[in-house]
Amino acid sequence: MELLQNCKCTPENMTDHHFCEIKLCIESIIELCQEGEISVYEADSIVFNEYVCSIIHIQNLSDNLKCLKEDRPESVETNQYREALDNMAVYNGLIQETYKILKKLEKSEDYQQKRKKKIKTQIIKEGLTIPGGKSVGVQNTDTKTPNEEKDQPESKTTLSPVIQDVLKEGLLNTVPVNGKYVKKGEKKDTDIIKWIFDNYPIYEDSLTADLYMQYIQTNVKPQTIGQYIARFRKEAEKNLSCTESI
Repeated sequence: MELLQNCKCTPENMTDHHFCEIKLCIESIIELCQEGEISVYEADSIVFNEYVCSIIHIQNLSDNLKCLKEDRPESVETNQYREALDNMAVYNGLIQETYKILKKLEKSEDYQQKRKKKIKTQIIKEGLTIPGGKSVGVQNTDTKTPNEEKDQPESKTTLSPVIQDVLKEGLLNTVPVNGKYVKKGEKKDTDIIKWIFDNYPIYEDSLTADLYMQYIQTNVKPQTIGQYIARFRKEAEKNLSCTESI
């Protein structure tokens, strides 16, 4: 999305038609998330960036309008800026409501199930295999420049499969900081670990605190990450037992 990111803030491109198209885009994003077609974690990160962008535009429009009102209070240009500012305020409100919807959807059981089904479909479509039922090799075909590769903790093609899947889902920023990936938005270590066990029980044995902390930035101790892993591993095993008994 990020339709306003590189948009010069003028009355000409802040028209009703422009925002009508953006509104349709946002509604489509929500619908795709509800169906599990795209990651709600990635969508809410984009929407948050759009919110920040809209705040900047509102400030710019307000400053321009203030100057115009002093020099030409009732000019055509002043009225255009006033209308553009009103449109941007409505858009900002839409973005805030969209973010609330996505945060609520993130905890939805229906979304989790649909997203899991979509992920499984993608795995089958890409022809991936699960050797011994314990690990999955994901070949990332992203092309990187030499400088970009140098910034990675290691080439994405050699990353641990579990980290590749977390990156693919959009739970982490793709550019590492000091050699480690940073969690997106308001994500917590518990969100990442729970998502892994909910969607990829094949990593039940391979995910460890050392592996997690090797790639992902965190402010907690290794034993705390280990406790999180043990807790969600136990929950995943319990859920699997309940499913098999049905």
